[in-house]
Amino acid sequence: MFQRRLVQFSFLLVLALGILIARLAWLQLIHGQEYAEQADKLLEGRYEWLDTARGTIYDCQGEILAVDQPVFRVCLHYKLIR
Repeated sequence: MFQRRLVQFSFLLVLALGILIARLAWLQLIHGQEYAEQADKLLEGRYEWLDTARGTIYDCQGEILAVDQPVFRVCLHYKLIR
């Protein structure tokens, strides 16, 4: 009884693995060139820079958590400024 279930389960696993390998081969070997061309077209498209929409972030009690301000911080190692 146990041996039969083990054989059936093993068969299902091998079948599923075979289906996955067949699908991978179908996508890579048969249609791979089409997908590569589509990816190249997407990468060669026009780019458009969009402005970011930022603002102040508040918590549930109305306290300010973050403010949209340009901040520049510079950190120098002590050995560099001696």
